[in-house]
Amino acid sequence: MNKHITIEMSDETYDLLSARAADAGVELEIYLVDTLRQRLEDPDFIKSVDERIEARAKT
Repeated sequence: MNKHITIEMSDETYDLLSARAADAGVELEIYLVDTLRQRLEDPDFIKSVDERIEARAKT
């Protein structure tokens, strides 16, 4: 089952992501999904996210 989400971002971030998607020759949505999937499969990325969440919880 597919889920739909809304991502809020600044115009600058949108422009940057749109340019990167265009450079890759894909639509922005495809670029975002592929990028998210790659990051979520990266154990170092997950570890860094967990560390930031723990740090926020301590403040």
